[in-house]
Amino acid sequence: MMRGPRVCVLSIGDEILNGRIVDTNAAFLGSELLKLSLAVSHHRCISDSPGQLSQQLLDLSQSFDLILSSGGLGPTADDRVVDELNQLEVALTSIPNPAGTADGISAELDRSCKYFALPGPPIECEQTYLQSVFPLLSEMYSGVVESAYHTMHFIGTHEADLASYIEELFLPDANPTLGITASEQGVTISMYAQPSSEHDAKYHIERCRAHIADKLSKWLWGEGDITLASEVVRLAREHKLTVALAESCTGGQAAAALVDIPGASEVLNCSWVTYANDAKNRQLGVSASMLEKYGAVSEEVAIAMAKAALKKSRASYAVSITGIAGPSGGTVEKPVGTVCFAIASAEGVHSLTRQQYVLGGRKRIQRQSVRDALYLFFLAINGRLVLRDR
Repeated sequence: MMRGPRVCVLSIGDEILNGRIVDTNAAFLGSELLKLSLAVSHHRCISDSPGQLSQQLLDLSQSFDLILSSGGLGPTADDRVVDELNQLEVALTSIPNPAGTADGISAELDRSCKYFALPGPPIECEQTYLQSVFPLLSEMYSGVVESAYHTMHFIGTHEADLASYIEELFLPDANPTLGITASEQGVTISMYAQPSSEHDAKYHIERCRAHIADKLSKWLWGEGDITLASEVVRLAREHKLTVALAESCTGGQAAAALVDIPGASEVLNCSWVTYANDAKNRQLGVSASMLEKYGAVSEEVAIAMAKAALKKSRASYAVSITGIAGPSGGTVEKPVGTVCFAIASAEGVHSLTRQQYVLGGRKRIQRQSVRDALYLFFLAINGRLVLRDR
C-alpha cells in the first residue's frame, strides 16, 4: 500500500479574500477527498492578481503531491488560470464541466505534482469534481492506505463539558485523532484514524466510537453525514408519526427545515406562523387575557399554541416556539434570546424556556431555536421525553 499524498486545496478569488462570498468549495473538496483517504493538510486562498497563481503553484509543487483549486476559470478578466499555467509551460488537459461552460484543467507540475483546476461556482465545482475528477483520483490513488473518518453529533450540553468526559482521547499521538466543534446545531465530535500494524483504520474508529457513545449517550442524537432535520424526518416516517408546528420568533424556519428533507410530506402535517399576538389569538385561539397576563413569550402561551396546533391539525405531535430574537424587545425579566417551547400530544404536554446565545444576533437565536424545537420532537419520538396533562 502506498502512503497518502500531501494534499493542498487552493481557493482563488478576491471576493473570497475580502469576504464578499463564503468559500464553500474548500469544505466540499476537503470532505470529498477524505472519502478517498486523501486528507487535506493545507488550505490557501489567493487573489486574482497577475502572477499570484503561477508563483503559488511553483512554491506548492515543491511540498505537495496533489493540488486542487477552485475559481479563476472563465471568460472574465480576473479568470487567469489558463494564462498563469501557460507561463509555467506545462501541458494542459481539459476536464469536462457538466454544469457550466468553463471546463476544468489538469496539469503536471514539478516533482510530478498533480494539479486540478476546478470552476468557481459551487454547483460547477461540485459536479466537475464528482463526474470528472473523482474517477481520475480514484484510479490514481487506489493503492493509498485506507484511513477512516466518522462524526458524532450532540445537543444538550456545552462543548467543554463533553470534552471533559473523554479527555483521555484527545492525546496528541492518539489514533484516531479527535476534533470537537460547536455551532448553532450543537456539538460535533470528529474522528480521523489511520491503520496500525495490528488493525485497520475502521477498527480504531469503531473502538473510539463505542467509547464515546457509552460516555456521552445522554446527549447523542446522530452520527455521520446527517442533519437533525433529516434524522427527525427519518425517525418520524419509521414510526409513522406526524407533527404540526406553531412558530412565532422563528417565522416558519422550523417548518422549512423539515420541508427541505425528502419525505417530509409524510411527517409535516401543517404549520402556523403566528408572529403577532392578534394572530396567536385568531389563528390558534390563545386568549387575549392569557397573552396579557403572561406575555407572548411565556411557557403558558407556548403550551396554548402547541395544544391548539395539535387539536386543529390532528397530528401525532405539535411543537410551538415563541421568543425574543432581538435585537430589541427584551426586558430585565425576559432578555433578548429568551425562547419558550412546548410539545403536545394525546399523552400531554412538555414545555421549557431557553436563554439562547445572543452573540451572533437575531439569525443565530433563530437557528438555535429551530434546533431546540426539532430536538424536542426527536426526544419525543425516541421516548426520552415525559409528557403530562397540564
